[in-house]
Order: sequence, then structure tokens, then C-alpha cells
Amino acid sequence: MPESPADEDPTLQAAAAPALAAVPAQRELPSAAGLTYYIIDDEDMVINVFDANLQYKWKVPPTAQLGQASSADEAIGGLGKFVKAPDFIVLDWSVGAESFVRKFAQMLDDSEPLAAVFKDTKIVVHSAEATDSDVEKLRAISPKVSIIGRLQKPDPHGMSHERLLLMLADQRVVKKDDVVEAARIALIPGEFSEDLTNRLKRTLRLEEVSAKDFIAVAVILGLVNGARRSAKIDELTQFDFEFDAVLAAVVEQFPKLEPYQILSIGADLLFAKKAEAAS
Repeated sequence: MPESPADEDPTLQAAAAPALAAVPAQRELPSAAGLTYYIIDDEDMVINVFDANLQYKWKVPPTAQLGQASSADEAIGGLGKFVKAPDFIVLDWSVGAESFVRKFAQMLDDSEPLAAVFKDTKIVVHSAEATDSDVEKLRAISPKVSIIGRLQKPDPHGMSHERLLLMLADQRVVKKDDVVEAARIALIPGEFSEDLTNRLKRTLRLEEVSAKDFIAVAVILGLVNGARRSAKIDELTQFDFEFDAVLAAVVEQFPKLEPYQILSIGADLLFAKKAEAAS
């Protein structure tokens, strides 16, 4: 059975051929080991550590780094000579990120060949000071400059390369394979810890969360979920806002209790509430 009129009519097939030939073939995405990059940072040690981590974690060759610069002007001078662009650029905030983005955008505006060379290159901001708002301001400078996010410097869990790989995968710079999946899995414990700590601070009105408090809630969540499974009730996660609401109510009623005691009471109350609703 023909899929379209062109499949059965040779005249239509001939007419459609030029249009089909004009459609560009989709670029096959490289694996992490096949990525190339350019790095802008004024600290040689940071560059050396970054290179070493990519070679170890992503298995890229030393030649994956297509160049480096310690200032915005040096970077523009180097990138302006490229005939094949890197897949991504790591831009340190402190070297003058805004200056670099403006000059890079101007370079692309002034040269159609360079605009074509760098049309798929992504930029990641690397910084201890920059915020998401700062990154948004950089994005607003020019639509020709693709800034995909920021990496904290240093990463609180030592996972900056895993975060970077997931950013690139989300932007279809690298194919989603076992290496990308391993990076995603590696980030789960740190994200769990960070999210749970922040929510405990907010809900229990704490400036800091002690190890005892954190361990208590992690154990309690495990125990509660075991009981919930037995009662055929959906399990909780640290993202469950109902858990927050119960803890907040316990804080109101028992303001002098230790945080780990509040967590225990809150978990008991929540399980009783869910079990009652299920019966």
C-alpha cells in the first residue's frame, strides 16, 4: 500500500526530489568522549583540573580542548580564527563574562562565516558568584549566543562535570547513552541531600540542619514508606508537600521540641492520616 501519492506516481517523485534533497541531514550526536570544548578562565589550576576530570570521567582525549584563554579579549582573538567550533565553551564569570558575550555577539554579527561556524556552540557559565538572574541577563544580550546554564564553582558535591553533561544532553549536544544516564544517577544522592536540607530549614525554621536531624528524617521517610507500602498507600518522597504541611503543624503545636522529635511526630501523624483516608 503506498504511503503517499508520490510513492505511486513517478512524476510526483521526480518533482519532490529537489525539495527532499534540500532538507539537511540531521547531525549525529557525539558521545561524551567525542565532545570538544574551549575554556576561558584566569586560573591555570582550574583549567588543568577541568581538563583532567573530563579526560577521566568522559574519556575525552587531551585534544578535546581546542583552546583556552584567561580573558575575554584573548578568547575573542582565539575564537575568531576558528574554522570548526567547539561543542561548548566554559566561561568563567570573573574574567568578564558580560564583556565576552557582548564581544562574541558582535563578532558573529560582523562575520557570517563565523556565525555559521558557531551556530551550534553552547556556553556554560562557571562561577562562585553568578546567579540564575545574571545568566538570564547574559542570554538577553544576543539570540546568536546560546548560553545554556551555569555551574557552581566549586560544586558542593563535586559533580560539576555530571551536571554539565546533563545540560549538554538536554540541549541535544551529546547523545543520551549509558554515560549520560550514569551522570544522572550519580547526582541523585546529592540532590536528595540538598533539597531535603533546604526544606527542613524552611519548614522547621532552622538556620542549620544537624546531622542528627537529617539522619532522623531520612530514616523516618524510609520507615514511613515501608509502612505505607504495607498499607498499599503511595510512598512519600522528600518533595511531598503534604509532609511539609504536617511538619509545619507540629512546629506550631510543639515549638520547644527538638527538630528530630518534630520529624518523628510529623511522620507518625502523616501516616495515620493517610491510613485513615485509605480505610
